[in-house]
Amino acid sequence: MIQFLDKGIIYLHGKLPTKIKEYLEYKFHQIKELRFVIANTVILEGINLPIDNMFIHNTHGLSAKKLVNLIGRVNRLNYIFCECFINNLNKLNPKIHFINSKNYKNHNLKLKSLRNRIFKDNISNPLLIENSQLDEALKGILDKEEFIDENYDDEFNSIKKYFIQKSLDIYYFDINATVDSFIRKREIVKKSQEFKSINVIDKIYLLFIEDQINNISNLEFRRLKDKAAREYYIFYKKVIYKLNLKESIKKMIEILQKKSKSGQPLLYFGRSYGDVPFQTSEYKGNLKVYTDLSNKSYKDFVNLSIVKIKLEEDFIKFTLNKFVEILFDKELINKEEYELFIYGSNNPKEVNLHKFGISKSLILKLVKDKQINNLTLDSFGNLNCTKKFQDYLKSLNDFEKFELERSLI
Repeated sequence: MIQFLDKGIIYLHGKLPTKIKEYLEYKFHQIKELRFVIANTVILEGINLPIDNMFIHNTHGLSAKKLVNLIGRVNRLNYIFCECFINNLNKLNPKIHFINSKNYKNHNLKLKSLRNRIFKDNISNPLLIENSQLDEALKGILDKEEFIDENYDDEFNSIKKYFIQKSLDIYYFDINATVDSFIRKREIVKKSQEFKSINVIDKIYLLFIEDQINNISNLEFRRLKDKAAREYYIFYKKVIYKLNLKESIKKMIEILQKKSKSGQPLLYFGRSYGDVPFQTSEYKGNLKVYTDLSNKSYKDFVNLSIVKIKLEEDFIKFTLNKFVEILFDKELINKEEYELFIYGSNNPKEVNLHKFGISKSLILKLVKDKQINNLTLDSFGNLNCTKKFQDYLKSLNDFEKFELERSLI
């Protein structure tokens, strides 16, 4: 990415940490030397940038309607009729280029589809299909909706309803077996002093994984059956999670380099960044979802570390945190354990800033610099700061300023 930036190019992809992506988009608005954006269609559909040319390499999977929407990213009206730009009506006719290359070619059919002003809607919502066309998948959706609409007095159905509302059923083949196991184990661990003393991730293992390994449908979550995987995430939460981005990348590079020199240098990265297939007891396919770390350069380790951090942050945020919330709701962990895992602190001010959207690493910096008391949330939920904090802002690097200034009123 540094090499791209040197040439005025911003490269956006889905595995960039969210705030880094937002920062790069923000800088593209500000710095005239940044002239190019490389991204896929999913990224471009969600952002508005001052773009006046588009080069399309790949139209695979793009319907005529999606293609029109993509083209609509170019020369947005607010950039044409704006005091900060010279009004140029020629921009109403945007310059769109379809590029033929060795890998991407034959765009003729897509170009012809643009000449058709009538777009047929593709009804992909199964709830809008006539009853005669309902399949088993849709029947399952409707059955689930009907189930959670009811009120239950018995323990089994009450917990099952709660699990489904938390989307826990997407992690298991048979949610009934999971509910049975949870009810049985909950009564055991409630009386156990040992359970109270172990890490939250180990508590998730005992209640949701240990007796359900063959029932877990989500391979990413099933990894926690292995002690090494649990120890890794305990370490990640205690160490890497609390570092700023630069420090966390450094630490992740160390981990990847150590893995590259081990007897098993293959690491799961998914289809976007995998370069070799590798079959395990958990994964039987031939897709290139693993990365061979043994043949990577230092620059590769940097890039893979950024991707890995994003993958881990998403896993913790969208999977582990969900199970921690359940443990707290069912009184299997206390408030202190819950807040330390979710927010990294049980200090009310830090928790509130985290809820507001300030990153943990930046909150830790504010605490270290004794600035946490110079920020307050008003009764409307707006973040305010003192004059002293405004002076402090000037001492921060540009990225830290960006994160804080966009939150302050």
